[in-house]
Amino acid sequence: MATTKRKVSVTKSLTQSPAIRRTIAVLSSILFVLIVASICVISYTIYYFNNNPPTTTATGYVDSLAYAPEQTYAIEINYFENAKTNGVQALEYRWNYYTDTLIPTTAEGIETAKDNATTDDKFDEQKLFDNLFKTVYSSGLQMIGDVKFDLIRYKEPAFVFGDFAYCTKPANPYYYNTSNGTSYSAINNLDYTDSWIIDFGSSKLGRIVQDKELELVNEHPFGKTEYRMDINKFMLDAYECVQSLKYGKQVIMFDLSDYLVFEYFSTEDLKFHRPTVDEQHLYINILVNKSANGMINSSQSLFGIVSDDANWTYDGVVASDYWTTKTEITITEANFIENEGLLSLNPKCIEYLNSFDSNVLFVIVNIDLFRTTARGFSKQAFGDLQIDKIYIYCNAPTTFTYYDSPCEITTDNNVTLEVVV
Repeated sequence: MATTKRKVSVTKSLTQSPAIRRTIAVLSSILFVLIVASICVISYTIYYFNNNPPTTTATGYVDSLAYAPEQTYAIEINYFENAKTNGVQALEYRWNYYTDTLIPTTAEGIETAKDNATTDDKFDEQKLFDNLFKTVYSSGLQMIGDVKFDLIRYKEPAFVFGDFAYCTKPANPYYYNTSNGTSYSAINNLDYTDSWIIDFGSSKLGRIVQDKELELVNEHPFGKTEYRMDINKFMLDAYECVQSLKYGKQVIMFDLSDYLVFEYFSTEDLKFHRPTVDEQHLYINILVNKSANGMINSSQSLFGIVSDDANWTYDGVVASDYWTTKTEITITEANFIENEGLLSLNPKCIEYLNSFDSNVLFVIVNIDLFRTTARGFSKQAFGDLQIDKIYIYCNAPTTFTYYDSPCEITTDNNVTLEVVV
């Protein structure tokens, strides 16, 4: 009997092969790990950008101008560092400004004077400022105790993805205002937009219109982080600049256009106008008074008030205590005469300082060797003058010699002291 053979298909699916299955499993695991890693990297990137406080750079120019006692500065900063731990740390800002309340009533008379002026009788712009802006008003901020600024995140998305925005706020501030230039009263905040007309110098006046737009700090594919540039951010940057200054009175310069939008006052049409391209930067001089002491009495305040109390004292200390009666004067290398590489205090400076009662005078000497070629004090460099503090510093390693010193000399790391015997 014949047997018929039947063909049977034995072809298996490729996916049923053990080797192929192992390869697919390995590739799947690798793909899963890559996806998880990508999610982690993206999430960390967003977290880092949006949870690390953004930083900006202050535009401050230290010692740009000499202090002029007769000049009224638009901005004043009063800083009691309390390095001697003999009071409390205190930081104050005072803005001196005019208001525009006189412009509508005075403008017509000034305009008439301008129209009637002949070629030989040119309109005097100084009279405009004298007539229109007579009364100086002041407003300011005060921080007592632990001086600090808080970084606040005031804008964030509902989920991790999106935009974030930060702003600066002074911690526990007191605000004050005066309309007569002498007595101050407490207010809730600084109302500086539109109403403050500031003297920018060189007979140029302007008013603050609003805060600057948000500044982009960093950006990633899923959002961005921004920082609000406003009057509070300016005060923080100015404070950081003041911390690096010497003690005493000095003037620094800041570009307010980094923080505020402003308009200039035109003497042509007696109106305010946005700045031209050449006027975009607004450099303003700021008077700084920095003391190593702590504040102990409300009379030391720019406002005559501390913590809303005109009679405030620190732990019962009164102003008649020893150091509070001292007049602190800082002299620099500019007050010395250089002879053969050695410094001697100008006799006129010695005569002036000796006119004070030595019991009420506290003299600080700041020598910046970058500003002089001298590298030592001469014999009897200070005459018979009593000196309380001497600071010597330089931007590069150097040696400074002296014969004797009326007090201890403090230097930075670049200066090596050498006593001549």
